[in-house]
Amino acid sequence: MLAEFLRSLVSLSQKFRKSNVILLIVIAAAAAILFIISYQYSTYNTNEILKIASDDVRSNAKIQSHYLSTIVEQELDKVTAILKTLSGAPAIHNAEIQRARDIINLRQETTSDITDGYFWLDKDGKLVWSSKFVNNQSLYEQFNQTNLGDQMYFTVPRTTEATYYSSVIESSQGATKIYISMPIIGKGANNTTTTVFKGVIVAGIRTDTLGNFVKNQIPPGFESNIGLVDKNGIILYTTNQTYIGKNYFGEEFQSSLSVILSPKELGDLNNILQRSL
Repeated sequence: MLAEFLRSLVSLSQKFRKSNVILLIVIAAAAAILFIISYQYSTYNTNEILKIASDDVRSNAKIQSHYLSTIVEQELDKVTAILKTLSGAPAIHNAEIQRARDIINLRQETTSDITDGYFWLDKDGKLVWSSKFVNNQSLYEQFNQTNLGDQMYFTVPRTTEATYYSSVIESSQGATKIYISMPIIGKGANNTTTTVFKGVIVAGIRTDTLGNFVKNQIPPGFESNIGLVDKNGIILYTTNQTYIGKNYFGEEFQSSLSVILSPKELGDLNNILQRSL
């Protein structure tokens, strides 16, 4: 009897141990499943947070770019409006030199935060007056009667009788600039419907001045790099001066971008710019 009782205890103990092992296996399996689920959930949340943060950065960048482009547009519109008033000023049409000089100088004062100077060319492209000063000497004194008749900011408005916006041009002082010019158009003899070309009024804008102006509009704490590109993809301003005047989609600039951006990032950036242009 005693032997049978002992055998029963041993059998129950073995069954109990087997049950514990099975229970431990079940617990371990459940723990592993919970860990996998927790990891996947954590990874999902992390990816979602990164996606939201990335989308937020993209959204802020788009908003900021739109804001800055609007400011640049407004500044260029202001310069264009001043050129229009100058091109229609009676003092300029009547060649009242001193009075016209005073008017041009006054206009420069109102846009000195962005314009490098205004200058007046006659119908033959000769410099009549310039509000720009270099080393305290008027540019007019240095280039009096200089003929600029071969420059596009003269030839294009002479032909089209419309406002002209240049791309990047290196000035005689070595600075890179963009020019906005407007023709001075008078009436024909006896006030007929024919027009007479009398010259152009030109505003010069240094690309570094324009770039710094834009950078100063960025709110404090907003980290960004500023680049300005004209409607043809020509780089007007970037922190690396060697790329100014180059084509954004040209091999040289694209190669420099491929070093710091992944193929997808570069493709996205190019697509955004292409759509903008």
